[in-house]
Amino acid sequence: MYVKTENLSTIKQNNINTYYFYSRNEKMLLPLDVPCDISAEPTSADSIRRLLALFNTKVTLIKIYKEQGAKYYSYLNVSNGKAYYDVNICLKDALDLSDITKCPVYVKKDILYTSGIRVTKQLIADALGYTANSQAIN
Repeated sequence: MYVKTENLSTIKQNNINTYYFYSRNEKMLLPLDVPCDISAEPTSADSIRRLLALFNTKVTLIKIYKEQGAKYYSYLNVSNGKAYYDVNICLKDALDLSDITKCPVYVKKDILYTSGIRVTKQLIADALGYTANSQAIN
């Protein structure tokens, strides 16, 4: 089963981007570190997007389906209006396409629970430095 997530933030650094995906239903945060190649112009994602447009096909969603160590695997789900297809694609290109097309990202539930962080009121309070005497978090 896949869980819909939202990209809360992307922190871009010199050679790695960190994406933060959040599932409202599961209250889980999944940080993903993705190496990036800043020298590639045009990007693979741009080329893929142009090819899909050429064949009148659109990106419907991204699925993160497998985790192996620190490596994640993803599918690009595309549709030509008649059928849907999953295409195996590297995570960096999938997330770049998600940024470009604004399509949702779904994460397999077991990955979310294995590598994600459960977001609780206590976690937020601790992160913000609230104590028992501080203002309550609602």
